[in-house]
Amino acid sequence: MTSVVDLGSFSAILYSIKPDLFLVILGYSVFGTAVTTSLGKSLIPLNFEQLRREANFRYSLVRVRENAESIAFYRGEAVEADEIGTRFGSVIDNSLEIIKTTRNLEFFTTSYRYLIQVLPVSVVAPQYFAGSIPLGVVTQTSGAFNHILSDLSVIVNQFEQLSAFSAGVSRLSDFYNAITNTNTNSTEIGNTTTSTSIRTDTDTNTNTIFSANSLRIETPDRRRVLQSNLSFQVKKNEHLLIVGSSGSGKSSLLRVIAGLWNSGDGSISTPPASDVFFLPQRPYCPLGTLRNNLLYPGCDEDEGVCKNDDGELLKILSLVGLERLASDGSDGLESVQDWSNILSLGEQQRVAFARLMLNQPKLALLDEATSALDADNEEKMYKLLLGMDETTFISVGHRPSLEEYHKKKLRLV
Repeated sequence: MTSVVDLGSFSAILYSIKPDLFLVILGYSVFGTAVTTSLGKSLIPLNFEQLRREANFRYSLVRVRENAESIAFYRGEAVEADEIGTRFGSVIDNSLEIIKTTRNLEFFTTSYRYLIQVLPVSVVAPQYFAGSIPLGVVTQTSGAFNHILSDLSVIVNQFEQLSAFSAGVSRLSDFYNAITNTNTNSTEIGNTTTSTSIRTDTDTNTNTIFSANSLRIETPDRRRVLQSNLSFQVKKNEHLLIVGSSGSGKSSLLRVIAGLWNSGDGSISTPPASDVFFLPQRPYCPLGTLRNNLLYPGCDEDEGVCKNDDGELLKILSLVGLERLASDGSDGLESVQDWSNILSLGEQQRVAFARLMLNQPKLALLDEATSALDADNEEKMYKLLLGMDETTFISVGHRPSLEEYHKKKLRLV
């Protein structure tokens, strides 16, 4: 907008002094813009690629940080260092390409700005020496000329910034489209010849907690069918154990029930999402207080949820055998730790059971949720579950000891 206002003001001045000079600068700016665009057009994809490669490099660093202990146990430092070095090298290579392109562009744009500076003075100088115009007109011509040149050369002068901005917008656009497609790619099944997703209903009756009808489960890339023509139902307190060989789709079935996967066809009926709780094999422990970890993923006090007092939280910690977490130190439930590193995997799994007891869902999905527990603690956790009359649970597991806590067993092959 500044350039438009400035151009309108000084064009009138320059045109009134020397119309030919105005036409020359107009043609010169068109020429400069065309050449700049041609020389710098590769900057946009290069800047886009730079953003992508830097993101990949940062991801590799975070991945190593989160899995440092496992890498150390495997003695995989050299392999990870090579991978990080390769990604960092790709960042440097692309940076060098940007520098080369920017160098060529700067050679032209710098010459473009300075080679033309002598033109306005040389055009009106003969009139000044002839005495037909005063010195002020010469100065006025030069000033108006430079203003118009700057206004018409916005693309020439700002091309590097514009290319970086364009690359950033393009990458944000890709993120937005990916998120939008994820939210809208589910289509209804049953009345079309090509089934593309699994339909999830939440209109279960009071006795049937979960049901699956003609379920075919595919991997998200749709290249492999894990299960087909799978139909079963689970009634209230009719706890189900899912077993099978590795790769048969046990955990994938839980992902479908939890709504994380919808690749395939068929339909499932579950309680509302707020009444379904998932316990993964490796629970997530956010940074923050012990209270926040127990109440994760949070609460909505406006809805009357999560009104647990300290006494209830301490009681549940005691039930899962983790009362020491609140007694260590002076902060109690407000203690802040890096819980994923402080707690063993077995302790993290017991924290997950504490969350389950606090949430009291209608349906609990347990994906090898006691794999890191000894037999006594496993028995203790499942007896706590059996004491939750309003919660029906579906477990994935390999241990024969799990069968006594379930009324039905589904074997996947």
